[in-house]
Order: sequence, then structure tokens, then C-alpha cells
Amino acid sequence: MEVVNAIKQRAVYDESSPKKIYFSRAALFNGRDFGEKYIEQVFRQLGYQIVYPEKYSFAEQLTMLHNCESFAATEGSISHNVMFCRPEAEAIIIRKTRSCNRYQYSANKVAGCDLVYIDAHLSLFNVFGNDFGPFFLYVNDNMSRFAQSRGLSIKKHFPLLTFLHYCLYVFWYALRFRQRILIIGDAKFYWKRLREDVFS
Repeated sequence: MEVVNAIKQRAVYDESSPKKIYFSRAALFNGRDFGEKYIEQVFRQLGYQIVYPEKYSFAEQLTMLHNCESFAATEGSISHNVMFCRPEAEAIIIRKTRSCNRYQYSANKVAGCDLVYIDAHLSLFNVFGNDFGPFFLYVNDNMSRFAQSRGLSIKKHFPLLTFLHYCLYVFWYALRFRQRILIIGDAKFYWKRLREDVFS
């Protein structure tokens, strides 16, 4: 905590810095995240600046985080950046698996921000466990309701081709690393959601 506070004290106030930022992993092409571009589109329409952190220096990222009023990101290492936001900021974390990232709790506590969690995934399979994916994200009912609460009317959208790509990647990944494919817990709930979203 002392280290984080020491770093935050070096943050520069910049009135021109964007007030709403969405930190994205979509430009990494790491193969583990599918569908984040659809989440990006929602936040872009809500007035968020889409930020690919790997394209900025740490000092530039720190300035954006310190000056923002609302920070959004998918849950995982990228959302841990919330610890560099001011306590009065809002943090929106988009969940991409049914299990919570345990490190995020510590980051949230350090940040002291107002938190909003959105379950926007249908990650039915895992290869190396819940925390390692692959992950499938899409604009589901939860994301649609969140957007509507912010004045943006959007319908849920299930990108079937992206989902099939996700499934194929899961099987390829399992074969490549000779791992057993794991089906997530609460499978009945998520299979029901899949049927509803594909055929609605």
C-alpha cells in the first residue's frame, strides 16, 4: 500500500486527460480473449476513451488513471490498474469468467473506488483453470441494462461466429498442450443462457 501511495503521489494533474477511460486487451492478440471489441463499442458509445495500455508509458498511464472520473476494464491483470485511480473515481469491472479474480479484491481495497461489476461472459470451457481462460465476452442482458442505466439504448448481441471461434480455439489449445477441457461449474445455468441468446 505504501508503494502504491508513493507512486500515486507522483501522478500529474492534467485537466485535458480523459475523464472516462476503458483499458482494453483487444490489441494484444493473445488468443485468450474473444469478443472484447463488442464491449469496447458499448463503452465508446458511452463516451469512454479506449486505451491500449501497452501503447503508453507507465507515466502516461498513471496520469490517465489519476485524472479519470470513471475507469473500466475486464477483470484480470488489466483491472488491477484501478489501484492508481483516486478514491472518488468509479471503477467498472467486466467479469469474463464465473469465478472472481482474488487479486482484484486487494486492488479494490487499495483504490477505495465505487465499484460496479458486470457479468458479460459466456466462458463455458477452460483449459488451464478458471483464471486462465480462454474467455468469451459479449453484449448480454447485463451489459445492455448497464448501458441503458447510463442513457444508451442497446440490444443484447450474441456474435455466433466469434463464439464458434472461441470453441475451436479451446479444442485446439487443449490438443496442443495435451490438457483436458474443463466445463465450468453451474453449467446448466450457462447452457440455458447460451440457448436463449443464440435463438432469441
